[in-house]
Amino acid sequence: MNVLFFLRSFEVGGVEKVTITLANKFAESGIGTFIVYSDPVSCLMIEQCSKSVKLERLDYKKIKNFFILRKYLKNNYINIVINQWGLQIYYTIYLYFASIGQKIRIFSVYHNRPGWNGLIAKVENKKSLSKHFRKIFYTGLLFLVRKIVSYSMFFSYIFSYKYILLSKAYIKDFKNCTRINNLKKIVVISNPITCRPAKMCYRKENNVIYVGRLDLEQKRVDRLIDVWDICYENVRDWQLNIIGDGPARYYLEAKVKDRKLSNVSFLGYKQPEYYYKTARIICLTSESEGFPLVLCEAMSFGVVPIVYNSFSSVFDIIINDEEGLIVDPVDNIFDLQSYSRKLLYLINNGMTLQNMSERCVKKAAIFSVGAIVDSWKKELGS
Repeated sequence: MNVLFFLRSFEVGGVEKVTITLANKFAESGIGTFIVYSDPVSCLMIEQCSKSVKLERLDYKKIKNFFILRKYLKNNYINIVINQWGLQIYYTIYLYFASIGQKIRIFSVYHNRPGWNGLIAKVENKKSLSKHFRKIFYTGLLFLVRKIVSYSMFFSYIFSYKYILLSKAYIKDFKNCTRINNLKKIVVISNPITCRPAKMCYRKENNVIYVGRLDLEQKRVDRLIDVWDICYENVRDWQLNIIGDGPARYYLEAKVKDRKLSNVSFLGYKQPEYYYKTARIICLTSESEGFPLVLCEAMSFGVVPIVYNSFSSVFDIIINDEEGLIVDPVDNIFDLQSYSRKLLYLINNGMTLQNMSERCVKKAAIFSVGAIVDSWKKELGS
């Protein structure tokens, strides 16, 4: 069996990390494994690939590369393509026609909540900040963008052999988004943990962490800064470490400086294992998520999560009040006060935090690389 992972780009990100983790494990088990990608590219990602994984860089926008891809699929006897960009209809059709006549099965994966993505979040944000005619404009634009997302997902499903969702909870969202009733192509496979502790003997410190991209559309790290500001007088002996980078970094740093929050550090992009080992709590304040890998990874190191109930797969990861805390929005508003109270509750109740930490480690085992790879192998061999 020869498997090709098809990526839009090879930047530093969750989809890329998952791809590398699966590709390395596939190659380790004797499966011929290939990754084809386009710009932009990060050397940090390339370096993490096993030497057994064959890499090919193509610019998908150039027509001639369509024929190069078709020849590449044929020459390497590819049986299966895992399309890691399962929303964009362009890439799915590109793959479909490149594989015609070669008995290749295309598995398209959607790494978000069906019917939602970063572009929708951006337009929703613009709409909420607008008045009068601009609000009318963004209302119409939001309707158009949602239709485009719906049709893109619909046709990606049609042109794929199987369509992978990250959670059973997303099947209903997919159906509502695409209006497809025959869901026989749908398969649910979660993302695997991409790092795993060798042992559980860590000296935990009074650290709260955020790990991920810094933006104001999806990840909404500005909310976490607001929460920390509310709690500040009660968390002077704690540290908030923000690990990651992105377009909102300078804005967020300025916000922290303006609020005079002395115990907040922006660390940029780092391998997160060290911070998982020392942290007690991880916070997400996202508008929505697909299947946030950082939660599962952090939990495997005994870090307790606090998240908003803004994506239905959160209940696959966390049992509320047992393995972390889930904050419900109030009247569809992301309530900062409720989140702050939950954070302070964990900080001030060490025994509760310790008990949750132990449960987190046990729960994270179901998202191990071995378990997820076995699920993939079973599906690819069926």
